[in-house]
Amino acid sequence: MARCTSLIRCTSTLLALLCWAPLWLGCSGAVSEQPSTAGRSAQGGVANAVRVDVAAGNGGAGTSGTFSAPGGSSPLGGGGDGGTSVATNGGSAGDGGAATSGQAGAGGSSAGSAGTGSLEDPFAIDVYLLAGQSNATGQGYLASLPPGYVIETKVKLYHSGPPHLNSGAAANTWMPLRQASESPDRFGPELGFGAKIQAFYPGHRIAIIKHAHSGTNLYSQWAPGSSSASRGDWGPQFSVFVDTVTPALQKLKDQGLHPILRATLWQQGESDADAGGATAAGYGQNLVNFIRRVREQFNAPSMLFVYGYVYPPPNHGAGVDAVRLGESDVDGGSGQALSVSGAFVVPTDDLEQRADDPNTPYPSDRIHFGTRGQLDLGQRMAYKVQEKLGN
Repeated sequence: MARCTSLIRCTSTLLALLCWAPLWLGCSGAVSEQPSTAGRSAQGGVANAVRVDVAAGNGGAGTSGTFSAPGGSSPLGGGGDGGTSVATNGGSAGDGGAATSGQAGAGGSSAGSAGTGSLEDPFAIDVYLLAGQSNATGQGYLASLPPGYVIETKVKLYHSGPPHLNSGAAANTWMPLRQASESPDRFGPELGFGAKIQAFYPGHRIAIIKHAHSGTNLYSQWAPGSSSASRGDWGPQFSVFVDTVTPALQKLKDQGLHPILRATLWQQGESDADAGGATAAGYGQNLVNFIRRVREQFNAPSMLFVYGYVYPPPNHGAGVDAVRLGESDVDGGSGQALSVSGAFVVPTDDLEQRADDPNTPYPSDRIHFGTRGQLDLGQRMAYKVQEKLGN
């Protein structure tokens, strides 16, 4: 009799969940299971799971710059307060779905085996970290974007503030995706990446956390130190990075969401190449240490690490060659001693540079990617993430 009563209660609970989930989405929709590489562990770590995507129909009005939990407006509502000179598509909330993920076993903080999809966690949100130096801050110009370009404001952004980044909006808050560079007229890989990764996963919540600072090096300024236990040997940029990411994740949790760290997007290395000598030659090992520490710092051992080559042709020299060799060796498919599982470099040598921008004020700048180059860099990073995460 006890077993029968328990079975009835479980069945009733499941039916209630199935009925309730479409209601908080403001829609009715079909449910499909799609595999992914990471879920949320009971200790905040990353474990493998299977996602369940609830396709949305006609949702209610979206909230402005926030993710809402049950009882509020549709969680995928994008605010129309982007505030840029570029058109945004915020406001409507009916074009997205809720992403859920299987829970990890009790107490597990390391990668686990794939589980079965369920509606236990309808508040999962995919989080991507974006960091580096000037080609990560971004030297693309809003004024040079293709006519009619629309920023994907369903994606959310959280970024560090001046003197690092100035988007024209309040720093260290969640907002609809917008440009975030050294000045409000410029952008980095976030626009191209955000649009493409949302297109790959239309039923998922997507969030980007960005900290970058031009002219900074990995060997000292981004030095991640030996462990998360002490800040004594952290570089100043790594400290700001951690102090940006940590509260951003907590604010998502405070809104009832469950962040899943999917990938770090890294674009950096020019300053280390400029230093030359042992610094440039040691870039590969320093990058290995950085990847290990980022994963450790945020308890995400399976998080992807996607990065682009620096100093595209016609640049050359011993320091440039050494850093690019290190970038190549760290790639997970290189077969070299420095190879890191889950780390992947994307090609950048053919990307348009700032010297190629129409009416560019920098006709000789062959170091920084221009407007089209920044969009393409973000898209290539998204393609690599999708290739490795799958559907």
